[in-house]
Amino acid sequence: MHPERLANGRYALLEVVREDATTQVYRAQDHREGVERVVTLYAPESAAVRQQVREDCRVLQGLGGHRHVVPVLDVGEAYGGVFVVTPPMPGGSVEDHMLQLGPLPPAQAAAVASAVLRALEVAHALGVAHRGLGPENVRIDGDGIIRVDGFAEALVTGRAEAPEQAGQPGEGDARSDIYAVGAMLVSMLGGTGRREIPAVLDGFVRRCMHDDPAHRFQTAADARAALDALQLPSLPPGTPALGDATRAPAPSPAPSSFGEFLRPNEEIDWDDVDPEAKTVLDANRRTLLDGPTEPTRTTESFAEVADALFGPAAVVDGAETPAPLALPKPEPPRAPVSAPIAAPVAADEPTPAWVWVAVGVGFVIVVAGGVVAWLKLG
Repeated sequence: MHPERLANGRYALLEVVREDATTQVYRAQDHREGVERVVTLYAPESAAVRQQVREDCRVLQGLGGHRHVVPVLDVGEAYGGVFVVTPPMPGGSVEDHMLQLGPLPPAQAAAVASAVLRALEVAHALGVAHRGLGPENVRIDGDGIIRVDGFAEALVTGRAEAPEQAGQPGEGDARSDIYAVGAMLVSMLGGTGRREIPAVLDGFVRRCMHDDPAHRFQTAADARAALDALQLPSLPPGTPALGDATRAPAPSPAPSSFGEFLRPNEEIDWDDVDPEAKTVLDANRRTLLDGPTEPTRTTESFAEVADALFGPAAVVDGAETPAPLALPKPEPPRAPVSAPIAAPVAADEPTPAWVWVAVGVGFVIVVAGGVVAWLKLG
């Protein structure tokens, strides 16, 4: 039965990626940061090994993320073991790449080994040996950078490469890691029997894998200097980059500038644009496409655009606010043709003068008529 959460619920364990008798690797969600993580849960057989795993991982956590080391983000204890939290490596491992595309060209294999030796230089300087290095724990991040993972794994799994580690799993020192680099280089090149090791790399591999640790390179820095000094053949054309075989398709890259979003002038109906606004907008477009013609840009051009399109701004209490737009009044509804009637006069319009004249003339006529009638009756 697998656990569901660690660290007081911070890490939700979503899916088992890999497991064996002593190690479980999970795809997990970090609820505090809101991102996906990889959680490895080690189950050492003894308290002493558990203590060594925790100490080594905390030392690596203090690195803060070396370029060629998978960052250790968190370390803790749970279910009688030690859990280690790292970020996902989208490019998979070198082993994944080899399973899909076969052995690596010599120059590419040497580049991987050189990056691994750089990681070992830092770890060895901190007193941490890997003890179980192999293509499966050399990973590729989202930028194609080689990173070494699983520094504590050999302490738990008992994996060993160097002869002096036989019968003493988890033991070994820096020279044992150098032996493992030589063995890994042979593996990346296809292995003896399937593909001959190029002569230019043969001496380097033999020295790394000498049975007597005293005859190997004594430090990772020495081994890397010797490897980097070799004249290797160029990569064959079309060689896939490490991680391409396993990395999920990346989203389309965002345009590098606003200019890539713009359309040609002929697609804009400039007849509908105020001439002043057209001048400013066209100037801004040329700035985005061709670069500014002056050292700095100000917001004056945007103010000009606003003024040209919407009218000048009004000042209220010392602050600029846009002047109200003069919107056209809606037309009154038209009467049906079958019932022609006079449109009512809006209540807020003044009475025309001719109406008052007509009313006055009518009143005079009525009064005069009344006077004439009274005289006749009298």
